[in-house]
Amino acid sequence: SERGAAVFARTSAPGLAPKMPKLPLKATEKVDLAPQLFKLVEVAFSEQQAEEHRPAFADVAQLRESVRTQIVAASPELDDKAAVEDIIKLLARYHRLVSTLRLRFGDSSADSDSSLAAFSWKDAFRPSDRAARTELGFESACVLYNLAAVLSHSACHEDRTTPTGLRAACQAFQRSAGAFDLLASESAALSGGGRAEEGSGATSSSSASFTSSSSATTADTHPKAVHAWRHVMLAQAQQCFYEKAVSDAMKPQVVAKLAAQVAASLEAAMGELKHRDLKDKFGAWPTQLEAQK
Repeated sequence: SERGAAVFARTSAPGLAPKMPKLPLKATEKVDLAPQLFKLVEVAFSEQQAEEHRPAFADVAQLRESVRTQIVAASPELDDKAAVEDIIKLLARYHRLVSTLRLRFGDSSADSDSSLAAFSWKDAFRPSDRAARTELGFESACVLYNLAAVLSHSACHEDRTTPTGLRAACQAFQRSAGAFDLLASESAALSGGGRAEEGSGATSSSSASFTSSSSATTADTHPKAVHAWRHVMLAQAQQCFYEKAVSDAMKPQVVAKLAAQVAASLEAAMGELKHRDLKDKFGAWPTQLEAQK
């Protein structure tokens, strides 16, 4: 069954704001990252530089494993608010480290060394689909998706019936949209190559190696999907402004304008998800977005 379909359910309890969409997270497989980073630096620069950075590589590998295990432990619902906030901090820290590694050492590639172990990530909506690539850029993109997704969970933990909770939810949705903005450039750069494994349920061991680093990304990080998720998060942030306007009994014209902006963002999201590459990839999401609009 498709993941994430139930996140659109709305509460009927008195005094509670309706629930909003929150994106499922991607799962990743364990990778023996320290030797992989050592080899990347050794090939691109020198064995001496690789040796000098060995302790740092071990720290990065441990952080990645912490990210992987916390996502496994918390998924799929992420009901614990404290756990959600911990995952946000871990993902943000790991993404900063990966970005630093990319700036300093570049991405791995089949041209430089085809024996580098691949990063393998499952589709958030269809876990039987996965993609595996050796580039740090692919790792960065998948981590960014998860960061944006878990921010949507953080927003949904806030009590939007209070001014403080409504403001916090709005800010979390805006931060999620910002992460998807950053991901858009990553996904566009990664979308051109190879193929992903679909519906195979296959897994790769930490020592698996791939002769190409250009397998396609999964549908959840397709450029059109990334733009769709950004529109959804912007719609949710705008929904917070709408709810405040209703709560403050603002002029009907203002309320109507905010409602129209929410609908426009959701319409844009649905348009992106109609792309031919994304047909039947996200279960009930397009239908539920239409209903929410």
